[in-house]
Amino acid sequence: MQSKNGKAPTQLAGLKSVAWLVIMLLQFSLVVGCSSAQVSTTLPPVPTVVESNEQLETSFGFIFEYGTCSTNVLDTFKAEYIQDRSIYEPSITISLALSVEQMKDIRQKTYAIGLPQYPAVYVIPTPLDGAISKITPAPHYKLTVVDGETITTVSWVDDITQPTAPEADRLRELFEMIVKMIDEHPDFKKLPKLPFGCA
Repeated sequence: MQSKNGKAPTQLAGLKSVAWLVIMLLQFSLVVGCSSAQVSTTLPPVPTVVESNEQLETSFGFIFEYGTCSTNVLDTFKAEYIQDRSIYEPSITISLALSVEQMKDIRQKTYAIGLPQYPAVYVIPTPLDGAISKITPAPHYKLTVVDGETITTVSWVDDITQPTAPEADRLRELFEMIVKMIDEHPDFKKLPKLPFGCA
């Protein structure tokens, strides 16, 4: 009887040790699982896929102001275009809506060039010796993009032709893309020709 009683506490202690080890392993796995979930939620998804056209229309839009001797405005929120006819005639406002595919292309281009990383007023860096080539009058741009909860505004007077910079080239590509879409739009082509040139 003593030998049996003597073994019982030893067996009980062993069972307690095993149970404690199991509990510790479960707690560790829970902590690791929670930590992994927290890390994954802090990584935002790359916004290159739009689930639906309706989602794009409500989450993305922009106001694009551009011109050389005047300032035209495309407002995708209002589906409206304002042609600035300078001091000679009153401005003309028309309805002009880009297609969903065009909006997707512009949105993707803003991601590709890293538009949110640009300063609010962009200027091409000049060399230390100050040697640059400029044009006047120069095209000027202002783009305000609303993408979900992010608002980005970039303004630029593109008056320096040399030297250029990769950031400037990418910004030109975006602006030229939008201007081309406007110029080729059927509603834009119905506008009367401007009564003046720009020199």
